[in-house]
Amino acid sequence: MKRILRPIGIGVGLGLFLVLIQHMFDIDQHLLLTLLFLTGAVIILGTLLFNLLYIRPFRKKVYQQIALLEEGRADECLTQMESMLKEAQKKKLKQIAQLCRLNMTAAYCDLKQYDKAMEILEELSQEKFSDAGQLVFRLNLCACYFYLGQQEQALLTYQKSSKLFDLYRKSKTYGGNIAVVTMRTQIAQGQYDQAAELLAYARTHWNRPRLVEDYQQIEELLHSAANKPEHPPL
Repeated sequence: MKRILRPIGIGVGLGLFLVLIQHMFDIDQHLLLTLLFLTGAVIILGTLLFNLLYIRPFRKKVYQQIALLEEGRADECLTQMESMLKEAQKKKLKQIAQLCRLNMTAAYCDLKQYDKAMEILEELSQEKFSDAGQLVFRLNLCACYFYLGQQEQALLTYQKSSKLFDLYRKSKTYGGNIAVVTMRTQIAQGQYDQAAELLAYARTHWNRPRLVEDYQQIEELLHSAANKPEHPPL
């Protein structure tokens, strides 16, 4: 959207400039309107074609790599993302580069290289995202904090992100991941019954292969909590 609005803004600015020129040099108004129309049409058409023929295919190619994660091929996905990131940076495609880096954090998490994922997430913390991009960023950040044992930071991130998570809790794409960080939050807060109930629900609604290990880990955490003595011996 920004790539479309920016040239439109440029076109408006150019139009105002031409109006000023028209008044200064007494150019025929019909000729000026024709020039304005043609200039605007060229700018808008050029932008749409650029997005249609270049940006969209590039973005689609990035999204296709997510399938590699679902197939357990995180190493291959990471290699592809690194290659596409270099290309996007070289061509100054900021949003595509951002998307590549977010996917890289997911691949690092699958490889259990949480420190590397966190390093990228910290670098991205000052950037602006689309709603979906912000969701993925906060999901990955919250998950990494839990995986790294930084529970306080994980709970704080979850609390700050709860309204955003609420918008996507039923999402086919993101609902399972939100359920995972929600269950970990519930367990951290001692809400074991709620976590167990959500686990049963999640397994019937989001059964993607990448979520199976998370579900197993949560089940183990619940089992451990159930077997923990209420009053540990002195």
